[in-house]
Amino acid sequence: LIDGLELTFEEEFKIHELDAMKENLLEGCFKIFLELPNFFNNFSSVLISWSLGLCTVPPERMLTFLGNQRNFFRNDFANGGRVSMLLDCFYVFKNVPDEVKFETFQFSFSVMVLCLRAFFKVNSDKEYLIEQNKAAGLLHPTFLQTFDQIFPNNRHALRSIDEYGPAIFKSPWAKLQSDEELFWHTMQTVGEIVKDDVKLGTLYITLILATPGKDLSHQTKSNPSLVQVQQEITLLIYRYLKTKHNDGDTASHTLNLLLKLIGDLHMCRDIHLFGRAHQTSEGS
Repeated sequence: LIDGLELTFEEEFKIHELDAMKENLLEGCFKIFLELPNFFNNFSSVLISWSLGLCTVPPERMLTFLGNQRNFFRNDFANGGRVSMLLDCFYVFKNVPDEVKFETFQFSFSVMVLCLRAFFKVNSDKEYLIEQNKAAGLLHPTFLQTFDQIFPNNRHALRSIDEYGPAIFKSPWAKLQSDEELFWHTMQTVGEIVKDDVKLGTLYITLILATPGKDLSHQTKSNPSLVQVQQEITLLIYRYLKTKHNDGDTASHTLNLLLKLIGDLHMCRDIHLFGRAHQTSEGS
């Protein structure tokens, strides 16, 4: 380990770069969605409904929409499309073979989305949606521009939202109550650890992107370049936490919690996609 409590300039710069890459990924995906037929109209309808204290989107319709998104991502990864190129901008993966990245991202992208949902909900104590998105590390210029189109000159039109997603996580939604309890506990714990620490959130979702599921191929799980990325980001999280808390023991404890929660998030992914009481199509 690098001695000293304070992050080095190189480490701070690396975190800054990763944060910029994360924003580029989120904004790039949102721009792609805006090009899809009816996305803007549907997105506007949901936000306006929320601003009126309503949620008019049936869960089945939202799950079908998310399933279509997931299929879009799967095809994009397979064909080296725009989302795949956005992920390639994460320079930490530059030495990972394409086939390993493809298999890993196919799995980990939906885990990352769940993690972002946890960051979003835990920041529902912010007064307005814009502030909530900013605290969760989800705000980017294209979202603001789109919001301004829907609510001209009124960024306080929509209050914060105490949800993981519109309609799709209203109990009972899982086949097993125990699955819902695991889901709630994991998502709440992840959210409470990261809260509005955008840099920690960026580091954590980068590690999540780099972590393949247990059922993926041995070739992917044991790939030296991918394992090296995991080790580098894990060390950077430790170093960041050590600087933040000015204490190595607190940093180690928090890091161990976050590492354990990755496996729990993998289970949450399976519950969300395959353990629903009324299965329609895969979400994301």
